[in-house]
Amino acid sequence: MIFKNGEIKITPKTLFWIETPVPIYDEEKIEFLKNDILILESSLNLEKASPFKKNDKLDSFFLFNLDGIIHKNNIKDKDILHASTKISDLINQNIYKESIVHTNMINNQLAHFFKNQKIHYLEKNLSDHKSAIHVAQDIIKYFFHNTGVHHRTSIRLNFYPDNEINAKIIFSNEDAPYLGYLKDLSLDGLGIYMPFEETINLRLGELIKIELYSHKPFLTIKKGLITRIDKKTKEVGISFNLNDKKMINEDQADYITSMIYNWLKEYLKTYKEINVELNEQLNFFESIE
Repeated sequence: MIFKNGEIKITPKTLFWIETPVPIYDEEKIEFLKNDILILESSLNLEKASPFKKNDKLDSFFLFNLDGIIHKNNIKDKDILHASTKISDLINQNIYKESIVHTNMINNQLAHFFKNQKIHYLEKNLSDHKSAIHVAQDIIKYFFHNTGVHHRTSIRLNFYPDNEINAKIIFSNEDAPYLGYLKDLSLDGLGIYMPFEETINLRLGELIKIELYSHKPFLTIKKGLITRIDKKTKEVGISFNLNDKKMINEDQADYITSMIYNWLKEYLKTYKEINVELNEQLNFFESIE
């Protein structure tokens, strides 16, 4: 999924929470989005559910609230195991590695069943709002930090067209600055595309000054740390700390934070449309209105 808003697009990691045990407020969704996680609240109708092919373009994982699914589908106690079989069949199509079933119930038969199905199973009361959010955070860490794959931890806003914001890298008082365009921006770094430079003689770990401007000054980073150099694509990655006044002035740090926060609020306004779009791709989930 790619969402566009003016100059920015986003492709976040996605948590589908089926029958959320507590409401997730916009402020919390924004905090998750700041860390590159989009939470989608979904519903599951077991009568309409059918096998699906996962969209590999979606960097996603799934939380199944067994209690909520039972309530949603009016499942009687004697039929819970049969309903769990339906859920496991759906999960085992091809998302079992990215799924957790959770429940308030202490039921050895169910725990044994999901264990045999090799499906992650969590017995924990998540009716408390604070506990539910903390568990979601822990599960996100489990899926995206224990895979051996590096994942960015801060949402990255990609600017387009790619020549909209000019960038000037100043690395020496004596040498001419490098010129290019702002490619992306996050709360802890930015990327610059330099199509005009024949050679890039910057070094990893080098401290540089970055000036961004369009028709007027846009942003200034007093000291940024070079963390990535791709000579093939002519891109440079630069990190900074918004809380370090030696790196960036307070007003500039506030501007970055405010811009990303306000954009995320606009992003959430399209939440319903995004939810419908993604759920249609996954085929058997219903979006929550």
